[in-house]
Amino acid sequence: MRLMSPMDSIWLLLESPDTPMHFGTLMIFSPPAGSPGDFVETLVGRMRSARDVRAPWNQRLASGPFGQRLPALREDPHIDVDHHFRYLAVPPPGGRRELMDVVCRLHSRPLDFDRPLWECHLIGGLEDDRFAIYTKIHHGLLDGGSASRLLFGMLSRSHRTRNMVPMWAIAPPEQSNNAPNDQLRTQRPSRFRASVQSLGSLLAGSLAVPYTDPPNILREGLTAPRDISFREFDLAQFKYVAKLADCTVNDLVLYVCSSALRRFLEERSCLPDRPLTVAVPVNLRSAGDERLGNALAQLYVNLATNVADPIDRLQAIKRSVAAAKTQLEAVPERARMLQTLAVTAPYMLGMVAGLGGHAPAPYSLNISNVPGPPAPLYFNGARMESLVPLSFLMHGGALIVICTSYAGKLVLAITAAREQLPEFDDIGDHLDDAFEEISRLFTETETAR
Repeated sequence: MRLMSPMDSIWLLLESPDTPMHFGTLMIFSPPAGSPGDFVETLVGRMRSARDVRAPWNQRLASGPFGQRLPALREDPHIDVDHHFRYLAVPPPGGRRELMDVVCRLHSRPLDFDRPLWECHLIGGLEDDRFAIYTKIHHGLLDGGSASRLLFGMLSRSHRTRNMVPMWAIAPPEQSNNAPNDQLRTQRPSRFRASVQSLGSLLAGSLAVPYTDPPNILREGLTAPRDISFREFDLAQFKYVAKLADCTVNDLVLYVCSSALRRFLEERSCLPDRPLTVAVPVNLRSAGDERLGNALAQLYVNLATNVADPIDRLQAIKRSVAAAKTQLEAVPERARMLQTLAVTAPYMLGMVAGLGGHAPAPYSLNISNVPGPPAPLYFNGARMESLVPLSFLMHGGALIVICTSYAGKLVLAITAAREQLPEFDDIGDHLDDAFEEISRLFTETETAR
């Protein structure tokens, strides 16, 4: 039996019918060339026959020494694979709309706390004989980075590999005891200097301050139905524009999301005159740290949604990101996760107390970056064509964006509260428009030189 950490336990306490705390991954596959017509059915049978369930997929909740307030995980030798793995088919014509309708329905349902906190669905009936695998995993069991490592462990870089088993039948990697990662260690200033710089950024307005966002339609209480959309961009083009703009790819992602959100709010005549704040999670694990569980801090960034000029908006975001990094550098490495817990404590306590949308929200939305595989991956010869990360929502945050990369593509996946943002599909279109606009501005500037 393994006692859960306070950080892991928080996600269990935050669970409610309207705010299930699981995240998901959608992988869309094309079958191998020349594969038989029953390829998907045969694959389903092989996956269903994998009954040797390994950790952490065989771990279920148990009372710890402090009861349910700080629970534990214990291994269960009798896992009902048929409950956790299911097969279903989308209705004709099997396009993206039909697939996303099914995934939205699955993603809106909470996990069963009386069983291990995960599910895996193989979805057939897609056009061109494609199929999809959708997984959902509770945040109390794994963080996104840990789950990605385990999930990608069932895939291969070779299209020739066969007899591959699903994620729950693979032994987890050996867990190292590396110290928490200091991603900001390279050429960092002293903590004293970082503190002084942070104060200057705060006075200049670049450093975003939690709990200061203006009222807006994202900061409402939520209901359970979810909507999901995603956009794919050429990663090389994204990097090229970032280079022209003298910013990082992450800065450009924040800009594209900010611009799309600004237009969405402006079209509904509800754009605040003050900027919205976004939380950007930072992984605290080092590159070789394979331990499971949550190890995250957060940057708080001014999205400059009140800035009309596109280039000025990007520059404001760049300054705010730099200020947020400097502020985090001023915090001792081992205290960075504690700082995040301290900042979000009033909000979390409000959620646990059942205040829902009435609890003070420290920011308006979350934009996460989860690195993906650079090369194509395969499952029993089927090529993974698209990788779509999905997230959970909390009261006061009706929208979340997850950024990932895969095989030369940059993916922006949006999870939204359907009843709070009924026209949220427009945001996806605005993402395309925002990237096209900033690309054109900097390309024209480069051509004119």
